[in-house]
Amino acid sequence: AAVRPTERSEIAVPGRYTRFRADTDGFVGGRGAVDDGTSTAGEQYFGRLQGKIALLDGKWEHIVGLTHGRQQRDYRDAAKTVTSRYDGRKTKADYQTNLTLNSGPADHVLTAAVEREEDKAISRSSFSSFDRSIGSTGLVGQYKLGLFDRLTLTGSVRHDGNDLFRDATTWRTTAAYLVEESGTKLRASYGTGVKNPTLFELYGYTATYAGNPNLKPERARGWDAGFDQSLWGTRAALDGTWFDQRIRDLITGTGRTSVNMPGESRIRGFEMGLSVEPLDRLTVRGSYSWTDGEDSAGAELVRRPKQIASLTVNHRFLEDRANANLGVVYNGRSTDWAYDAIYNRQVVSLTPYTLVNMAGSYALSEGVEVFGRVENLFDRRYQEVWTYGATGRAGYLGLRLSL
Repeated sequence: AAVRPTERSEIAVPGRYTRFRADTDGFVGGRGAVDDGTSTAGEQYFGRLQGKIALLDGKWEHIVGLTHGRQQRDYRDAAKTVTSRYDGRKTKADYQTNLTLNSGPADHVLTAAVEREEDKAISRSSFSSFDRSIGSTGLVGQYKLGLFDRLTLTGSVRHDGNDLFRDATTWRTTAAYLVEESGTKLRASYGTGVKNPTLFELYGYTATYAGNPNLKPERARGWDAGFDQSLWGTRAALDGTWFDQRIRDLITGTGRTSVNMPGESRIRGFEMGLSVEPLDRLTVRGSYSWTDGEDSAGAELVRRPKQIASLTVNHRFLEDRANANLGVVYNGRSTDWAYDAIYNRQVVSLTPYTLVNMAGSYALSEGVEVFGRVENLFDRRYQEVWTYGATGRAGYLGLRLSL
């Protein structure tokens, strides 16, 4: 929900609540996943309060927000007895300001932001228990320059202070150039990043998993370059991106725990997409990506399909009050690790699969819309993790109100 007290101010309060129950698989004697009657039940919610105001005729924007989320899970055995509980909470307070300046053919946008995040997790089980928290403070600065409505350059830097890990400074720079005569945009970026281990990876504990408090943050650097090309006037658009990312100390599971992979892993590939509007209100979008991931020894990274493709058809009708969407997603072959009873592992292949999804919406009146979607329409059985079945057919129905 959002309200606008004035023309240049807004107060927004988005939120989400989910209650769930799911049957889970167990690991017995090297046989992988088996249906042993165990289940997981819980709830999760997310809420955010955000205020926005623009001053100086909209050129100086201020955004302040407070976010809180919580996830609770109970793990039950075949007798429905709770064997362990997990309670995770995350709170973040943030402030961002954007100042836009114009000087002749140049546009300047200066951005500064600060955020404070607290992540807390409590776990209780017959195996082990932990009560841990991590706090971090992030400072961000960015400068964006636009010249002659053709060239756009950005540079940003971020500094993160962490209660547990060493402070980290990362940066990113981007460039884009529009060739207006041909409808071509060329773009590129280069940057660095850091990803800290989660609390569960550090301290979590189950019957078959023990956290590793010695994990180090992942550190990444990478670049991408691509283009966007208009075709057939505004009826079609072609885009492509090449990317190359290097990750040091990549975190991966070993069956019993999580570890940092030695050396530097590399993920590279390309993405292509084509959007076409053959008729008014009918849009067809096709995309394809190829990814090659290798660890420092040249072995293929697991659970990363080399090929992914999708086709989406979207149709607006009844004077744009109704919308129907059909999507087809293809995941190509990938690999995973299979473990025996004493956790020796070998590489196995996961079978490619294709999923069909449907979605639609209808505006009952101004500000009132009903929507729904069906995922995995044909209830396809597939695996993203060796021997563990993924979600089958699922349906969702909702109501959206605008005041």
